[in-house]
Amino acid sequence: MTNFGLAKTDLSHKYRLGLEHALAKADFLNIPDLVLVQAFAIFLSLVRLHDSPRFVWMMTGLLIRMAQALGLQRDGTHFEHLTPYDIEMRRRVWWVLCVLDVRASEDQGTEFTIARGSFDTKFPLNINNTDIDPETTQIPAEREGVTDMSFPLVWFQVGEISKQMVAESAKEGVPDVEEQSRLLNEIYNALDRGYVRNIERKELPILDCFMNKYVCSRGI
Repeated sequence: MTNFGLAKTDLSHKYRLGLEHALAKADFLNIPDLVLVQAFAIFLSLVRLHDSPRFVWMMTGLLIRMAQALGLQRDGTHFEHLTPYDIEMRRRVWWVLCVLDVRASEDQGTEFTIARGSFDTKFPLNINNTDIDPETTQIPAEREGVTDMSFPLVWFQVGEISKQMVAESAKEGVPDVEEQSRLLNEIYNALDRGYVRNIERKELPILDCFMNKYVCSRGI
């Protein structure tokens, strides 16, 4: 009210309608575009905190189809015309969708829309945003330790592990507790080596916080 003269719910409704009209005007169903997929992904990442889980689940399915229409399920290195910047942005968008798919499926108790093994898109690089831009001609070398992409990479990798910890379809059983513990230890050690070992935890307790929250959410 102080900044905008409107309640938060009114603003949310106003700008949600604005986004929906903008997507419709861009003919997003017939002319998918990476920027539209990015905008839609940001919207669903935020709206899942306030809207119906079923709405987010259904819209996530639509968003995934848009991404597949753009071929985001294939790593950009397969396409000669793509620049290093294009390759990196496609990877980032695809893995955001993978995490959204996991969360939406968990909310509804359904199978994943993006099945493991149905794509070959690699994880984004562990780099700072200043390491790459549209004019970059060579794929930059990954950095050691924490970068601008470290937290998203933790998010992506934990999402991937979570797929292995639950039944991927009605025909498969859930891994036993020993296998789930092994997977958790595996991802914890990998993230610790990759991002956290070279920093002081009191400055950025990213891994402990993230993993503890994840473990507690599953009662493990």
